[in-house]
Amino acid sequence: MTIAVLNWIGWKFEIYQLKSVVKNLSSMKANTALCFFACGLWMLIKLRDKAMILGRILAMVPLLVGGLTLVQYALGISLGIDEFFFTDSTTQFPRSPGRMGTNTATNFLLIGLALLFLSGSSKRSIIVGQLLLSPVFLIGFIALLGYAYSLEKTHGLVSFTSMAIHTTACFLVLVPSICLLTPRRGLVRLLGRTAQSRLLSRLFLPPLLVAPLLLSYVRSRAERAEMFAPEIGIALMMAISTAISFVVALIAIRLMNQHLQLTRQTYWANRKRDAIRLERENADIEEKARAEFLAMVSHDIRTPLNGILGLADLLQDTRLDEKQRDWIRSLRGSGQILMTLVNDFLDFSKMEAGRFTLTIEPFELESTIADLASLYYGMAEPKKIALTVPQTGQAKWLMGDAVRIRQIVGNLLSNAIKFTDKGSVTLRYELRSQKENPLLVIAVIDSGSGISDEARSTLFQAYAPTNAGRSGGSGLGLAISRSLARAMGGEVELVRSDKNGTEFRFSANLPFADPPKPADLPREDGTTKNVRVLVAEDNEVNQTVIQGYLKKLGISPVFANDGQQALQMMEATQYDLIFMDVHMPVLGGIETTKLLRTKPFGQKAVIIALTANAFSEDIRKCKEAGMNDFLTKPVRLTELETMLKKWT
Repeated sequence: MTIAVLNWIGWKFEIYQLKSVVKNLSSMKANTALCFFACGLWMLIKLRDKAMILGRILAMVPLLVGGLTLVQYALGISLGIDEFFFTDSTTQFPRSPGRMGTNTATNFLLIGLALLFLSGSSKRSIIVGQLLLSPVFLIGFIALLGYAYSLEKTHGLVSFTSMAIHTTACFLVLVPSICLLTPRRGLVRLLGRTAQSRLLSRLFLPPLLVAPLLLSYVRSRAERAEMFAPEIGIALMMAISTAISFVVALIAIRLMNQHLQLTRQTYWANRKRDAIRLERENADIEEKARAEFLAMVSHDIRTPLNGILGLADLLQDTRLDEKQRDWIRSLRGSGQILMTLVNDFLDFSKMEAGRFTLTIEPFELESTIADLASLYYGMAEPKKIALTVPQTGQAKWLMGDAVRIRQIVGNLLSNAIKFTDKGSVTLRYELRSQKENPLLVIAVIDSGSGISDEARSTLFQAYAPTNAGRSGGSGLGLAISRSLARAMGGEVELVRSDKNGTEFRFSANLPFADPPKPADLPREDGTTKNVRVLVAEDNEVNQTVIQGYLKKLGISPVFANDGQQALQMMEATQYDLIFMDVHMPVLGGIETTKLLRTKPFGQKAVIIALTANAFSEDIRKCKEAGMNDFLTKPVRLTELETMLKKWT
């Protein structure tokens, strides 16, 4: 469109550079400029997806101009269309002033037909339109070569007006521009179907089209300056064109090789990345399935264990004869062993999956050791074994995972009592440094028969018994204890083992901690008797256990069988504390807590999770839902009492 406007200006003011580019060469006729202008408008309409009715009207301009011009040539008449804009005073044909060349008219006739077909949307019409443009490009390219190599018969027919040099250039630009308006339709999509075809199109077409035009201009200027004869100019043009084609071919081959290599590398990189992604997704699915399985196993085993151990505790406080007390002791011991096995398997599975985490909180060392030892006096008493725990008399607060420390030391104590038939078991502890990170050392010493050489070689391996033929456990206790200790930056090691006994030592660097404020500590004033407690629990056995424990503490709880019932009871009565089971029918504990926190009567309520779920993920979900604390089944009376004193 710009070239058309400039051409009209050249005709108006007789500026030969705008009409013919080079003086004494054929000029672009005004009708030619009109046709190019109409083609440009058609492309704008097509590009913006406007109504193609106007596009079809514009397509008629080059069609009619080209067709009527050919009719004039064929019949030797003038229809007046050549003088529509201007009269070409330099024309060689007085009867047809300003008439476009026959090859130009033929091109516009084909372009007009092509634009009519391309104005449609069917695949067939687009293919026909692109086919009609092919000879237009060929005629223009031949004419350009004629100018480049001084072959006049290629840009004009016999004695008729020849095609102007900038007209040929416009045809060579116009045809691919029209085709590229539908790059994914028809025949043109073959050029861009693959990356290789797109690369070849970009490499070959521009230099092969532009080079002859530039070389012809340079040659014509050089001949006018009489630098060399026309024959030499043509020879130079052919040599340079051949050289350009050769260089372009070499560059294309090299780039194609690089492209193919890059494509191959990208393909294998994508294959590898997809394989890694698929492997990671499968691992995530497997890990999720394992986590769900472990959570289900934990819940389904801990729930009945809570009933077994809880009812055994309650039965122990009833009137029993000596034989019945022995049975209850055996029942509690068996339940505790089963609980230890469950914990060992779950902990080991979490460690293998990389999901194990420590809960770092301040704890008081001496009371923690004393509470732990009290759990094992009953285990040592039937065997007539003296369990001694010397106290230091110094209340030192440390920062660490007290639960896991108790698990490690408890495992060492359990093994020591189990493999000692007579004598004593001693638990000693000390802080060997008074710096910011003191070294906590806890030793468990027994007077048993020692560990055999065979068992000692596999002592800390998973599923290896502590003493051949006598373990009766999972074989995971020491393996888990060492992993826990190393997670704390410490170690569990066998110091000595002989006929005089065995000594295990646990060590870890734990920083000192500030004692909690009095408000954060459980109260010891026994003011829990008037506390109103709601227990949301659907299991009848667990209801019996919790009710028995709370009655021992002087509390008469109220029970809700599901979360929906708990919401209704909370709306009717304000309770001081709510024990919330997580898995319940109708409405679970997580959902119930979230709803409670949105109600005015539930925003300040103290809610404690009471669940058989024992994973850190479960604790996180409970706290995110709005629960204040967390108790894991099986629940002990001392844990329940501590929780009540803490929150009431």
